[in-house]
This record gives sequence, structure tokens and C-alpha cells, in this order.
Amino acid sequence: AACVPCKRGTFTSQAGAYTQAQCRICPEEMQVLVPNSTCPWSLEVGFGQTVEDCKCAPQINGKQYFKSVADGSGKELCQMCPPNMVCPGDTFTFPKKGFWRNNQSGVHRSTLFRCKPAGACLQTNVTACTHDLCAPGYDQNSLACGGCEKGYTKIMSSGVCQNCTGPNYGAGPRRWRHVSRPWLHLQTGRPE
Repeated sequence: AACVPCKRGTFTSQAGAYTQAQCRICPEEMQVLVPNSTCPWSLEVGFGQTVEDCKCAPQINGKQYFKSVADGSGKELCQMCPPNMVCPGDTFTFPKKGFWRNNQSGVHRSTLFRCKPAGACLQTNVTACTHDLCAPGYDQNSLACGGCEKGYTKIMSSGVCQNCTGPNYGAGPRRWRHVSRPWLHLQTGRPE
């Protein structure tokens, strides 16, 4: 038999020379995944040495998967990616743009809140290696990026956090014109 490298996505414990027959395929819904950048969750199909190198596949037949522990058994399983989430493979799960989560790990990591407005919650960025972030101007520590950072104010009709700049911000006391207040004269007790 000829010595031929294993195909991407398979594994073998044979060092050096091996045949295609010695290459093993990962269990269903799994592939050999290796980091392809400085982001630990930016994965690509690679080569492995043991079945432990097989990770839940980011994409098989148009479906995404992530690794989860089955209830009570302790056995790791690949589960379909929850709605409104991105699953780039292995144990990694991230909310899609417009969604926010309070827990990045554990059983509640798939519990999502809709952001209002949707642009308050940023999309996962593989290039910048960022996830679970609020857009500039939105408070990172608020529920579903619903609060504004210092120096911003919320436009109530849209929920947008707007920068407090311009001639009327921080300019000191304002001078008000005289405004008629008829409610002050309603119960004065004076006859008209």
C-alpha cells in the first residue's frame, strides 16, 4: 500500500508513513478542527492524531453544531446550533447581531434577549476576535445593551443612544423665556 497523507478532517495515530486505510473519520457531526488565526474560536478543518481532535462541526449539510454535555451522563454530544446563534464549531456559541446573552458559558449560554434597537448589539467579528459586545454608546453592563454609556442619551422613540454633543450640552444654566402657566392660577381663591 502506498503512503498517502490523510484527507483533511480525518485523524490517525500513525506517525510519518501511513496509508489511507489507517486514516479514521470523525464520528457523525464532527470534524478535525484546528485554530486558523489568533482567535481560539476561528476554526478550520485540519488533521488530527486521535478522536479527541474531532470537534463539533461548524457546518455540515447547512447546519451548525456545538459541543454540549448530555444531561446526567457526562458524555459530550454535538447539538444543533440554537436559533439566533452562530456556532463556529467545538464548544463555541455566539449570539447573532441584534441578540444579547447574560451568560457566556454554562447551561444558560443559549438564553438570548432581543436588543432594542437591534444595532445596539454587535455581531461576532472573527477578524477582530470580538464577541458579546455592545455598539459604541451603549452600556456594556446593561441588560441587552439597553442602557447608554456616560455622555450618551437615549432617544425614547427609537431606543438609540445618541452622543450628547452640540451647543446645548454642558453649556451651563439655560435662560428660559417666560412661559405662561395657567395651572398656577386655577385655585388662587381670588374672584375674577
